[in-house]
Amino acid sequence: MFRSRQYSFYLLIASLFLLVSCSGKSTVRISGKILGSDGTAMPRADVHWVKLGGSSSKQQQKADASGHFQFKISDPGYYRVEFTGVNHDMYETVLDLTSPKSVQLTAYLSSSLTNPVLQRVYAVGSFNQFSLNRARPMQRQSDGSFSLTIPADSGTVTYQVIGPDQMTPVNGTAADAYHYDGAGSYVSALKPVNGEVTLEYNPAKVKPAQQQPRIQFQNATDEITDFAYSYNGLQAFEHSYQTELHKYQASGGNVDSFQYNFSAVRDSLDKAIASQPNDHVRTIQTINYLTLGLYGADSLKANYARDLLQKLDPSSPLWSIQPLDMLVAMDVSGTPDKYNDYIDKAVSANKDRGVKATLVYYQLNNAYRRGDMQNAKTYYNKLQGEFGDTQLAQYAKSQFSFNTKIAIGKSIPDFKVAALGHSGKSYSKENLMGQTYMIDFWATWCAPCRREMPYISKAYKDFKDKGFHILSLSLDDTPQDIQIFRQSKYAMPWYHGFLKGGFQNKISQEFEVDAIPSPILVGPKGTILAKGISLRGPNLEQTLQQVLGKP
Repeated sequence: MFRSRQYSFYLLIASLFLLVSCSGKSTVRISGKILGSDGTAMPRADVHWVKLGGSSSKQQQKADASGHFQFKISDPGYYRVEFTGVNHDMYETVLDLTSPKSVQLTAYLSSSLTNPVLQRVYAVGSFNQFSLNRARPMQRQSDGSFSLTIPADSGTVTYQVIGPDQMTPVNGTAADAYHYDGAGSYVSALKPVNGEVTLEYNPAKVKPAQQQPRIQFQNATDEITDFAYSYNGLQAFEHSYQTELHKYQASGGNVDSFQYNFSAVRDSLDKAIASQPNDHVRTIQTINYLTLGLYGADSLKANYARDLLQKLDPSSPLWSIQPLDMLVAMDVSGTPDKYNDYIDKAVSANKDRGVKATLVYYQLNNAYRRGDMQNAKTYYNKLQGEFGDTQLAQYAKSQFSFNTKIAIGKSIPDFKVAALGHSGKSYSKENLMGQTYMIDFWATWCAPCRREMPYISKAYKDFKDKGFHILSLSLDDTPQDIQIFRQSKYAMPWYHGFLKGGFQNKISQEFEVDAIPSPILVGPKGTILAKGISLRGPNLEQTLQQVLGKP
């Protein structure tokens, strides 16, 4: 039931926490160093910490030039500690600081560069309000670096870059200074010279990842180290999973066909749980074990799931580590109906707004999918009213339709767009009547759009003989961007149109497009059959089978 690709949209969670400091309590000192993948200090590094299971804000401290840091806490509990550095990926751990014991450690980060041979890189920055929708392509140089020169009369220009397979931007390699961006990476800052600045991303300056990130403890109790190493053991698995997945994709494999051998990590966690005498460590190991279910692992033991749900209270701060494991545990238990009130108790009693928002979203999604619009709207209103500042609430606005004209069962707006590559031809609601087709709002600069291409291409190939068509409406800067893209890996042999002005185009606004990709499946009578997540990834083929039958 729970698969990472099917439920990947849950993982858009952005939890905010608040550290409470109380006088009169024992103080715990956390100190150490943050180093790069080569064991040396980075141009800038920071440590961030937050207590799990609360509403506190995350605290941050900049490391010194040699990577040293030190901070203190006076409120015992479980803490998520994150380490960030220029040209490196963020690495995190969870420390069991329920007892006042000081900790000294060294964090080694992993390079943010996984592919040293890049073909395309885009820039966002103060010159376009850091809008991914208006990312600027950088020019590839003969040495493999990328650059973009822009006019700048005064002040400081800040920017980041994003590659074709990245979900989030990273810092550029030319900078007078670096500033933390609040999301695990950095912003590069440059001062103009002679009325312009040249943005740069040079892979040669970012050493490719050679090893996994890690933490070494120099001074900590066995309980603290065992707890942290157990938590970080799952990150090692996730790194292995992503590495294998990328290799599979690079060889031409479809993501939906990817199979990972979970036996080694599943059996290792099974043995660790069975032999672990410490309840705290056993709990984190069980959470890790159940997280495998999010990636598609089967044959998980029901007794571990039932044990976790029995021993871990719905209000426990440990659910902050991975809220979805609550849902996995219910499913793996074999008797999910027995725990129906567990989610309600967690929504009511858990202090972590991220956990609450995740579970309310889950309730909304379930009600919406089974057609219970009354409860779905109740959950939707709760999500927007109480957690409207979360990314899940914003995402829900684009996925669930209540007071909108772009809703399942409603007729699509009238539209007419010139056909790319066919002079004098156009596509419209009127001349597409009688066909089943998917309108796909996309752009070549949109990384999630590009990741959908294997699924869309396969769906078109499998269902075109059953009368299925696709109308791709591009929000690119120019039609030439589409032409160049189609000449590379994906020919996209279906209908195409170009929406000048992107999100400001009349058609985009009529179809309420405020984010892409935004797919809409239209039936022969011009009514909306499906939209959003049901047309993304492997869900697309499943939805088309329900509408058109098996290919």
